[in-house]
Amino acid sequence: MTYRSKGALKFPKPVPSKTQKRKKKAEKGQWVSWVRERVFERDNHRCRVCHKRAEEMHEIVFRSLGGLVSLNNSIAVCRACHVHLQRHVLDVVGDNANEEMQFVLHVDKKSGW
Repeated sequence: MTYRSKGALKFPKPVPSKTQKRKKKAEKGQWVSWVRERVFERDNHRCRVCHKRAEEMHEIVFRSLGGLVSLNNSIAVCRACHVHLQRHVLDVVGDNANEEMQFVLHVDKKSGW
């Protein structure tokens, strides 16, 4: 009798415990807080778009598209500019937040905005 293997053995993937999940989330939160502090220091707590007081942090390449929370990918912005950046009313020209950046305003001819 011959034994045929149809591939490697498949073992169930270990399920992380609630404690492990909380610890990982806490570590990620600490990293985001550290990056946020450095971004605001670098940008002098001013919005990179309009130079008002910055309140939020924006990732140039969205996290949903594979962007990282890092000093090279994050800028300090005010709430109004952050909304415009998220809705693509404003676009960022440049891929390194540590260098000079330009912002392009897209005007919708129908709405005027």
